[in-house]
This record gives sequence, structure tokens and C-alpha cells, in this order.
Amino acid sequence: MSWVRVADETEIFEGYGFAATAGIRHIAIFKAEDSFYACDGICTHAHAFLAEGYVEGDEVECPMHLGRFNFRTGKAVCAPARVDLNTFPVEVRDGGVFVDIPV
Repeated sequence: MSWVRVADETEIFEGYGFAATAGIRHIAIFKAEDSFYACDGICTHAHAFLAEGYVEGDEVECPMHLGRFNFRTGKAVCAPARVDLNTFPVEVRDGGVFVDIPV
């Protein structure tokens, strides 16, 4: 695993996704209740960017096929999404958001 700085803390807003890349991996970052969460940025059902999806509570809805995922756990919670997302540890250091990505 390797910690990668993906954003400034002030760039990520509650209720919206934030798209980032770490190496070749697309990551979606979400903020809920003043905590940050990171998961795969591509829907497991079809190639759609989850950071562009509708966010409600701790779920993000795929903008292409309306499947939903819990971004805290990665769990697919609504069809057609059936395969869970990978999630990654997040830390905030000196105003930067860092994600621990497998290398």
C-alpha cells in the first residue's frame, strides 16, 4: 500500500463526489459527517464515473444505470450493481487528503 495525496481538504464537499487518480487507478472521494471516504471511481456494473453520481447520505448512485453503492463500505446496495467496490483508507494531513492505494 502507498499513501497518495489526491486533493486539498477544501476541494471536497459533503453531498458531492470528487474524482481523483492515483497512478492508473480512478478513485472517488466522498465526505460525510466531516469524514472522508475513498472507493473505486468506476462503477462495477458499467464504465461510469461514480464521482459524477447523485449522492444521498452514505450512498452514491451510478450516473449511467442508477445502481447504488455505500461509499463507506463499498457494498453494492441496488441493482443493477451487484459487485462491491474496493474501499481505501483515507487520512487528512496538513489540509491534504491522502488515500492508501495498493501498489
